[in-house]
Amino acid sequence: MQRMFRVTALTLGSILTLIGVGLGLAEGWFLLHAEHTKAVILTVENDHPRFLFSTKQSRQYEITSARALPGFHRGQTVTIAYRPDDPTHAYIEAGTPRWFLALVFSGIGVLMTYVGLYLTRREPESQKARTRRAS
Repeated sequence: MQRMFRVTALTLGSILTLIGVGLGLAEGWFLLHAEHTKAVILTVENDHPRFLFSTKQSRQYEITSARALPGFHRGQTVTIAYRPDDPTHAYIEAGTPRWFLALVFSGIGVLMTYVGLYLTRREPESQKARTRRAS
């Protein structure tokens, strides 16, 4: 039973850590290449604000936030980040940082991997103790 838990902890921990690192790299890449500008909230429906912003090329875009962001109201000015090559990929820089999910996945993954490694290291000692008792 302990062997199965150890293997599960190592496997799941490694997978979660890799997912967290992947999310972190994707978010880092986005922020590294993103443009930042001001936007105006046009409407808010079910905590999903619809905002208007202009790119550096003076093109205007209206985007509805995919994330529910409570606390915004019509006419409010917010800071957004958008991809210059695809301005329809924009988000409001507010609330929980977007890299938080990467941090959660990585943290849980590292913790589970540590538990799996601890159990792996402990197993040979417990087998030696059983062997001594049997003798």
